[in-house]
This record gives sequence, structure tokens and C-alpha cells, in this order.
Amino acid sequence: IIHSTPLTGTTYDISAMISSEDDRSGTADDVYVQIFGTTGTTEELMCPSGTFDVSPGATVTCTVTSTIDIGDYTCVTWRLDGTDGLQIAEFTTSVDGVVQGAATPTDGWLDNDDVNSYYGNNGLTATWCTGIEIYCDLLWAMLNYI
Repeated sequence: IIHSTPLTGTTYDISAMISSEDDRSGTADDVYVQIFGTTGTTEELMCPSGTFDVSPGATVTCTVTSTIDIGDYTCVTWRLDGTDGLQIAEFTTSVDGVVQGAATPTDGWLDNDDVNSYYGNNGLTATWCTGIEIYCDLLWAMLNYI
């Protein structure tokens, strides 16, 4: 169990492999993440600008810090700030240097081609959980309903 401390916070390293299926898989747009845990959720955190402006197949790391105690890590919500799509082939999340698991999204696109997609793929926001192979949109919706 890894919990943040008010003075230093918790560091989240999210290493993402950009899909090599499409030459437009990287993005120049800003990417935001929100980390979910068993007892809380971080604020929305911006990955450093330009992190995902790379060639297809590249692996990049978004490092963010939050002082909010989320309990045990469960999921990441990704948000694209713009319309230059991003396709993530897989990602791994580490909390204070401890790997929490990997996820391979079925589609992996953050794009505005289909913003009404039920599972979050092909929209500008998607929630994916590491350690399991399904999307967590239903879990996320349930947590927000409570």
C-alpha cells in the first residue's frame, strides 16, 4: 500500500507505448490524467507538454505528482485537450517507483471521431485500468454515482 504524504505527495509515472498501427498515433495536444484509487481520486493532472508528440511505436513517460491520498491504485482516466488524436497501445503505471500493472486498451484511441462511444475509446476521454483487460468506465460511473 502506497499513500501520499501532504508535504511531498505521491509520484505517478505512466509509461505509454504509442501505437505503431497509424502514422498519426502521437499527438501535439496536451494530455491530462486523473488517477483513481480504492479511497480517492487525484485532481486532473497535465502531463508535461509535448510528452506525446512522438513517432508511432515510441514509449513515453508522463510523470505527475499529487498530495491527494487515493489508497491503492486502480485506474487512470486520460483526457486529450484538442482534436489531434492519440492512440495508446499499452501503458504501465508506477506509484512512487513501484509498478502497479500494465493495461492494453482494446482500441486505445483518444480522438473526437466518435465522442459517444460507450467504452470511452474514440472519445476525448477514456478510463483504463491496469492489471485487468477491460475498460473501467462502468466502475468509474458507479464511483461517481455513489
